[in-house]
Amino acid sequence: MGTKFTLAAGLTVGVLLGSKLGPKPYETFASGMRWLRNTRVVSRPIEAAADHASGLVRSKGEELTDRAASSVYRTIVGAGQEPLIVEARVTTAEIPSTTD
Repeated sequence: MGTKFTLAAGLTVGVLLGSKLGPKPYETFASGMRWLRNTRVVSRPIEAAADHASGLVRSKGEELTDRAASSVYRTIVGAGQEPLIVEARVTTAEIPSTTD
């Protein structure tokens, strides 16, 4: 509860000060933050965290997709029955030319 209140109070103060000071101090602050974000000390950990999060989402996403597909299959087919095996063959087909 205390963290939410602190966040709301900080946001309120920021909005009030931003509206009183105008766009010039905001642009100065924003350009400073962009510069800081582009420094190697800050950008490397951010990029490493983003790569880690991306890999985690990818691996967990596949796992969750497989779980959901299995659950839907069990619901449709019924629990305890043998799995349905579908055989697929890929063939090539020639598309006739429309020019004479």
